[in-house]
Amino acid sequence: MGDKVAADERREIEAAIEDLKEALKGDDKGTIETKTTRLAELSGKIAERAYREAQEQAQAGAQTETKGGDGATREESVVDADFEEIKEKK
Repeated sequence: MGDKVAADERREIEAAIEDLKEALKGDDKGTIETKTTRLAELSGKIAERAYREAQEQAQAGAQTETKGGDGATREESVVDADFEEIKEKK
């Protein structure tokens, strides 16, 4: 997933991580909560995009699987035929 994150997003998240690390060195609860919330918002955007892309890929894969080799859907490829069993005489 790291290769799919834009450079500016990566810098923004890395900066938020560093800000949170600095806040954790202190005792100001409000600052820690603010920095944590900011990092959660930024990482949440990436998680949403990853989830959406995974869903799109799954849907595309499912659509591909329903096609037969001739481009027909599986249902169209099924042949409904009657047959008669012929028994050989011994």
